[in-house]
Amino acid sequence: MSNTIIGLAETCYKGVVIIRGYATSKSLVQYSKKYSSYQRDKTPEHVQAIKDYIDTKDTVFMPEIILSYNYYNLCSDNPRDFFEIFRGHPIVRDNVNGMIFRNLKHKSSEDKIFKIELPKSEDKKPFSRIDGNHRLEAMSELEQELKVPYCIVLFCSQSDNEDDSEIKKREMSIFHNLNAKGKILSTEEQYKGLFNIFDNEELKAIAPELIPVKEFAEKRCDGKLDKLQSFLCSTYPGLKLFFANPLEVLIEIFKITNDSGKNISDIELHDLLSFLNLVFESHKSLIKSKSVAILYAYAFFARKLDKCAKKKVKAFTRWLCSSQIYHTEKIDAESLIKIFTHVYDNINNKIFVAMPFDPNLDFVFKIIKRR
Repeated sequence: MSNTIIGLAETCYKGVVIIRGYATSKSLVQYSKKYSSYQRDKTPEHVQAIKDYIDTKDTVFMPEIILSYNYYNLCSDNPRDFFEIFRGHPIVRDNVNGMIFRNLKHKSSEDKIFKIELPKSEDKKPFSRIDGNHRLEAMSELEQELKVPYCIVLFCSQSDNEDDSEIKKREMSIFHNLNAKGKILSTEEQYKGLFNIFDNEELKAIAPELIPVKEFAEKRCDGKLDKLQSFLCSTYPGLKLFFANPLEVLIEIFKITNDSGKNISDIELHDLLSFLNLVFESHKSLIKSKSVAILYAYAFFARKLDKCAKKKVKAFTRWLCSSQIYHTEKIDAESLIKIFTHVYDNINNKIFVAMPFDPNLDFVFKIIKRR
C-alpha cells in the first residue's frame, strides 16, 4: 500500500484551505475515521449497491472523498496560516500523527504542491471523514485497489485537543450543506438523459429497467420522449393524472407486473392500461386519486387480465371507494397491496355449514351469510 499522497493546495471560497489530489482507496480507508456524532450509520444495502456498481459497470465515477485534517501539530512556533508554515521550510512534520508534509516547490507562494507521507502506524487515523463514508466502507470490502479523488479540508484548532469542538462544528456544517441542501434529482430527471442518449443494448449495463419503457415508446410514439406524455394522456385519459412523470410511472408498472424476471410485452402493457383506463373512467371518484401508488396497486392486481384478476380489481375498486383511501397522498403501493390482499382473503374465506332443512331455521342461514 502506498504510504504517500500528492495534492495541490489552494485557498477556496472565503478562506477555506483544501488539498486536492488522488490516492489509493486503501490509503483513504486506512488513515481516516468516521465521526459518529454526525455521520450516518452504515447501511449494508447502500454499501452493497456501491460495491455492485464498482464491480459491474464499465464506466465508474463517483464524487471525491471529502476529509478533514487538523494541522495544529504542524504549527509549533510556526504561524497558523497553512502556507506561511512552509515559507522557508519545505519539510514540516506532524510528530503526533507520524506524518511529513513536503512542499515540492517552496520558493514562491504560488508553489502549492505537497507530498504527504502518511503514518507508518496503521493505528493512526489523522483524517476525519466528512463525505464519502459509505463509499469508503464499500471500497474496504473490495479486493481491487482503486485510484480515488480526494479533497482534504484543512483546519487548525486552538489547542492539541483532537476533538476540538469548533472544528467538529465546521465539519458538521460542511456535511449538512453537502447532504441536506442539495436538490435530489427525481427519478424522471435521472432517466431523461439515459432515455435520449443510450440505445437499448447500451442500457443493459447502465439502466436495464429503462429498456422496456424505451421499447414501448418506440412502438407507440416513435421513441420520442417529448411525445410519450401526450401519447399516454390522450390514449388513456382516465389515467392522465398519473402521467406527470411518464418514465417513472412506466418503469414502476413494469417492475410491479414483472413475473419471475419476465416483463409484460408492449401489447400487454397497452391492454393493461386500456383496462385500467375504463375502470377509472367508470368511477369518477378514482380520478381524484392523490397518489400514483393507487395506479401501481391496480396494475399489480390486474396484471394477468384474466377472470380472477378482473374479479379482484372489481373488489379492490369497491374497497377503495368505500374506504376513500384514494384521498390519501402518502401511501406506498406495497402497503396498499398487502392491506387489500389481507382484506380480500378474509372476504373470500368460505365455510361449510351442515344444518337440517327447516324453513324455521332460515334466519340462521341469513345471519351466517351476513357475517
